[in-house]
Amino acid sequence: MKSDISSYNGNMNLKDIIDWITEMDKPFEYEEMDEEKKAKFVVTKLKGSEILWWDGVLVERRRKNKQKIKS
Repeated sequence: MKSDISSYNGNMNLKDIIDWITEMDKPFEYEEMDEEKKAKFVVTKLKGSEILWWDGVLVERRRKNKQKIKS
């Protein structure tokens, strides 16, 4: 998987968010990867407060005995 995809730092500018999502989607069009692996790859591109947010989501889901996020 292409590793030079930029990280997401929490910028709330709508154009920047759409550009980042589009950048993330492009490699998935050519790379055969199941949804769970895609989700895990995207998480590696989060940084700063965004990765803290994600970790909080996972802790809360575990606390509520919810299934792992797979897509």
